[in-house]
Amino acid sequence: EQLEQLEQLQQLQQLEGLERLEQLERLQQLQQLQQLQQLETVALTSFSYDKVTIPDNAVIYLDPPYFKTQEYKEGGFDHTKFWDWVRHKSTTHKVYVSEYNAPDDFELILKIETRSTLSARSNICKSVEKLFRIKK
Repeated sequence: EQLEQLEQLQQLQQLEGLERLEQLERLQQLQQLQQLQQLETVALTSFSYDKVTIPDNAVIYLDPPYFKTQEYKEGGFDHTKFWDWVRHKSTTHKVYVSEYNAPDDFELILKIETRSTLSARSNICKSVEKLFRIKK
C-alpha cells in the first residue's frame, strides 16, 4: 500500500511539474507576443535618427537619403548634422552607413553594383551602393 501511495505521489509530482512547465511556456509566448507588439509599434512610428534610443554597444546600420539625390520629404535632410551624429555614435557603437560617398574621415568597406528599373518603360538603371564606417 505504501508503494502504491509513493507511486501516486511521484505521478502527482510529475503532473505538477508538467503543469508548471506549460505555464512557463505560456508565459514565454506571452512575453514574445508583447515584444512583437512593441516592435510593430516602433515599426509604424517614424522617428528622426537622432531621436531613437540605441542600446549600448549596438551595431547601427544607417541608410539616409543619398546626398544630391531626391529627398524623402520637404525641408531636406541635413547631411552635415547626420555625419556629425554618426561620428559621435561611432565612439560607442559600430556604425555602418550606406551612401554613394562619405566624408574623408570615413572608409569604404563594401561596394556593390545594383540594378533597378524605375518604371515598366524605363531602362535598367545601374548604380554602385557603398558601405562606409569611420576610419580607425
